[in-house]
Amino acid sequence: LARGVAQTGKEAVERGAVLRGHFPTPQDSPMEQALDWAVGCEADLNDYVRHNKARIAGHGGAIAGGAVGFMVGGPIAAVVGALVAFKVTEGTVKQIEEAGE
Repeated sequence: LARGVAQTGKEAVERGAVLRGHFPTPQDSPMEQALDWAVGCEADLNDYVRHNKARIAGHGGAIAGGAVGFMVGGPIAAVVGALVAFKVTEGTVKQIEEAGE
């Protein structure tokens, strides 16, 4: 786990440096490395959201559907409401994405 986190951090620094047009050297200050890391992480997050926005929206819909279901019918309705809202929201976002392409 620690090795994977370290590798991911290193890749984020490298990607951030490329995006900033900066070529890292061992003499870089910790501030420059932190900036490269932040830019690389932001780019990775942007890619993740772009490719998974339907799932992310579905989870948000599931939270809302579960809350409404719980208020209306209790714990079983909360589960049903969450599942239905997840599928509806995810499907809607996928259709909007396909229409926009």
